[in-house]
Amino acid sequence: MERKNRRDEEKIVLRRFKRMKRKISFLIIAAFLISLLPLYAFALPVQTYQTQVYLNGVRIDTGDVPPFIENGRTMVPLRFFSENLGAAVKWDGNTQTVTVQGDGVNIKLTVGKKEVFVNGQKKVVDVTPRLVSNRVVVPLRFVAEAFGAQVKWNKEESKVVLQWNAKITDSTGAEVSIPAGLTRLVVLNTDAAESLRLLQIPDEFIVGVSDTVKSDPYLGFDYKESVGSWQNPNFERIMSVKPQAVITYGKWPDKTLEEKLEPVGIKVIRVDLYKPESYDRDLKTLAKIFGRVKLAEEFIQWKENKLALLKERVKDIKPEERVKVFGIWSSSLTSGTWKTFAQGTAVHEGIELAGGINIAREMKDYPVVSPEWILEKNPSKLVVGTYDKNIIGYLVKDASAAEKLREDAISNPVISQIEAGKNKEVYVISTKLFGGNKTYLGALYMAKWFYPERFKDINPDQVLKEYFEKWLGIPLKGVWAYPQP
Repeated sequence: MERKNRRDEEKIVLRRFKRMKRKISFLIIAAFLISLLPLYAFALPVQTYQTQVYLNGVRIDTGDVPPFIENGRTMVPLRFFSENLGAAVKWDGNTQTVTVQGDGVNIKLTVGKKEVFVNGQKKVVDVTPRLVSNRVVVPLRFVAEAFGAQVKWNKEESKVVLQWNAKITDSTGAEVSIPAGLTRLVVLNTDAAESLRLLQIPDEFIVGVSDTVKSDPYLGFDYKESVGSWQNPNFERIMSVKPQAVITYGKWPDKTLEEKLEPVGIKVIRVDLYKPESYDRDLKTLAKIFGRVKLAEEFIQWKENKLALLKERVKDIKPEERVKVFGIWSSSLTSGTWKTFAQGTAVHEGIELAGGINIAREMKDYPVVSPEWILEKNPSKLVVGTYDKNIIGYLVKDASAAEKLREDAISNPVISQIEAGKNKEVYVISTKLFGGNKTYLGALYMAKWFYPERFKDINPDQVLKEYFEKWLGIPLKGVWAYPQP
């Protein structure tokens, strides 16, 4: 009996030894694996949880790495500053060093090190920059304050609030400092209103609009308070809605706007946004004010892709093979005044972008030409541009009015004698598809009319739908061009 008990005890001891041996082996393997990691990789935070960041009243999306709290500090991907404050960010993979530069500030930091250099001066951060999902994350407060932003913690809503005065160059070339936290705006500029839609600025930020912005059929600001015309706004109405800023064109209205409004604390922001050649710069300027630089750059890239497609498809057309095009306002056609689109107009740019030769390309602006001149030039294509909401555009339910306009053009005593009229190469298009950020949209329709074989795989309606629904967040409606290419 005694020998049996001794054997049982030996078995128990042996089993315990084997279990202990397995644990020791596991710990040795774990220690070895940890030793392979970079030093900063296993410096785990004491406490980490996600939060939200708001810049000048707008919530910021930082993509695949959301903002988080680590040891009492908000950490954000470094690209937060390039995408929202307009700073330039450079990454050196060899040294794991990042440089952030903008508005006279230069910050250099290294992953895994607390030493940071701001304009050449050494500083120390209390949370080490590190890599998360291949993104460099840095302490938000340190970098933001270096750029002059105010950083506050909203305990009740568990979010970080940044207030930042944006320094911009407006459309007049003036250097302007825009106060942080603009959440009450009056918008006189229709192109700016559309760009605010594109930048996803909340509707509640807009407290007043001009008559033209209010009456625009698709922007959706018809319920906003009207402050009068974009050229001659009513100053009492503007002040009654208590805006922080008024967004208007570079030239219009004149400086009376600043003289009346700025003494009472209302900032005037002049950004054109109607000129294709300066639109990208203007959009980035507007985006910088609201921390929407990333979104602006994404749209500009999308737009550039469409422009590149157009240019690529028509670049090898020989001059003698390019179609001759005459563009005319619908109102001029019906009145017989023959007002056309020449250099300096968006429709002219659209015609040339689509591979056509505008027969008025040697003229400027909107000249009135004679019937004899049109007959002499004998264009093979006629484009009728219209702004009439009863003929074409967002609110039109069918193409009957556009069809009638086209038929009237074909039977016109002058048009019927030129090649375009004889061959019924007459097209009607909304002039809303030209200028600012949209000339390529109108040009795609014209390119398919002018060179159907070269653009047989392109659907202009689909591109327009993408512009409306992806970028503006508005469902596409109406008739924009006739006949359908």
